[in-house]
Amino acid sequence: MQESFSRMKIKFLKFSFLFFLYPFILFSNGNDNELFSIITIGPYQNELYSAFGHSGVRYQNFEQGLDIFYNYGIFDFNQPNFYTNYVKGKLTYMVGKNQYSFSERYYSNQKRYIKEQFLNLSSEEKIFLLDYLENNIKKENRFYPYNYIFNNCSTKIRDVLELTIGEKLKFNDPPANLSYRSLIDRYLDNYKWADIGIDICLGTKIDDKSSNYDAMFLPEYLFSSLGNATVGDKKLVFETRINNLDQDQIISGRIISPKIVFCIFLIISLLASFKQINNKSGYNYYPLRNIKSNSRFVYFDCFLFFISGLVGLLISYLWVFTDHISTNNLNILWAFPLNILVPFFIIKKRDSRFLNNYMILYSFLTFLIIFLWFLYPEFFNNSLMIFVLSIFLRSISNVIDYIR
Repeated sequence: MQESFSRMKIKFLKFSFLFFLYPFILFSNGNDNELFSIITIGPYQNELYSAFGHSGVRYQNFEQGLDIFYNYGIFDFNQPNFYTNYVKGKLTYMVGKNQYSFSERYYSNQKRYIKEQFLNLSSEEKIFLLDYLENNIKKENRFYPYNYIFNNCSTKIRDVLELTIGEKLKFNDPPANLSYRSLIDRYLDNYKWADIGIDICLGTKIDDKSSNYDAMFLPEYLFSSLGNATVGDKKLVFETRINNLDQDQIISGRIISPKIVFCIFLIISLLASFKQINNKSGYNYYPLRNIKSNSRFVYFDCFLFFISGLVGLLISYLWVFTDHISTNNLNILWAFPLNILVPFFIIKKRDSRFLNNYMILYSFLTFLIIFLWFLYPEFFNNSLMIFVLSIFLRSISNVIDYIR
């Protein structure tokens, strides 16, 4: 009986010892004093550039008391020609290094969740990764050409892990099967005007289907892919921690919805077109100095075509002169750059025949893009198409009015 009790006592002591050591065994990942983890920070809905979330690398060395955050998402407003380069699409970002506690406090104060994934790395891989990161933050290496889809804070981390681990690293998520545009739209519910701006300025490249690998340009998709990734026969991530997930952000008030604004344009267009077509005396772009009661919508037409022409000039500039993803932009069909000259012909009535021929061409172009919208609605911004419909009504109404 006494011997049995002694055995039970020894087993209890062994169990207690192992239970006490378990956290250290778990977090040391093989009796190592170093830990690497990937940090995923949730979206911040009061700043557009933070609306997609953020990613970084955390390094802990318990023996040396180090807790470092490597951040690939830093930009400097004071760098030479910052705004000029921004417009040209030649964005320069850099990697920074600071105390993790500072970063954690900063993001927590914004009520953003923080997800941490501890990486299952060998000693050699940890040495390589630390050397790579430390080499990256040197003054001559810290800058890199930023691209919001193909080279950002999330894709840099994906690429660094591939360099560290090599071909053994496998991402096992199913294909995203969504376009880049659809993935971006998911994060812009509170930025409707910015969503329209992005849809106007970016070309058909962002309508390509995104693979699971490419979808990792978004921090949440990087988080998901790392959670399912494997290195040989083991999981890449051996533990995940989540903080502040239930904190609600106070979102600042937003200006009027673009859908409401464009619906107002559509109502005015319908009213103007109805009155113009049903007026027997005709409209025919009387000069402003001879405005009749039915031609007060001349002002409205001038505004519509001037705005669309300005947008067309912007699209042309982005397409030809910048490194933004703005080539092959179908919006050029309705935002035709020459539209900016239409108000001049409307007001001065220099050449009605030329104006009518131009309206016929433009009616066809706007009808074509509306037709494409019905066939491929995922390629276009639905709110923006309300504006396109408005300007189509005005152009076709003027054609009908001229030829009758």
